[in-house]
Amino acid sequence: MKRYRTIILPAVDALSDKQTQMLTTWIRNGGQLILWGNVGARDEELRLRTRPAFQDFGKIPVKANYSIVSKENASVLFNKMISH
Repeated sequence: MKRYRTIILPAVDALSDKQTQMLTTWIRNGGQLILWGNVGARDEELRLRTRPAFQDFGKIPVKANYSIVSKENASVLFNKMISH
């Protein structure tokens, strides 16, 4: 994932704990993660989590680049990103 500056996860409901940890480490190392929808609400077996995978992103104790956007703003954000 080091070669990517930005990863967009549009409504990716299911993520494994390993995938969640990899993404968390990646943003702590400077990656920009854009989420919208119910990202990580379920695990890899589609079981509903008691807490969504990225619920605590606002509490990460290091500088991290992430955005949580609504569906309505997602297309505007995406168009803005690809125009640069």
